[in-house]
Amino acid sequence: MALEPLLAFVVTSAVVLVTPDPTILTVISYSATHGDCANGALVAGVALSNSTALVASLLGLGALLATAAFWFTVVKWIVGLYLLYLGIKLLRSGVRIPASRERR
Repeated sequence: MALEPLLAFVVTSAVVLVTPDPTILTVISYSATHGDCANGALVAGVALSNSTALVASLLGLGALLATAAFWFTVVKWIVGLYLLYLGIKLLRSGVRIPASRERR
């Protein structure tokens, strides 16, 4: 293997690993506003979601969805409807200000 492609891969991987994605930004902002005691559940949720995606990928779900456009569309619609459900649920729950952070 030539050195140039390997070096390009290493540099690109390092940049991607250093750049925070939305999940990491969520963990950081949630930890900054709610403290470390509430941070554990969020970190566990992120680890579980990443593990689920990894297992699905290892089982070949990505290759199946890449070759079958119909099933890819079905999965997109299911995920979209689930996100819509979560958004409606979030809007209906309202905003609650914790007593310790209340402005006077």
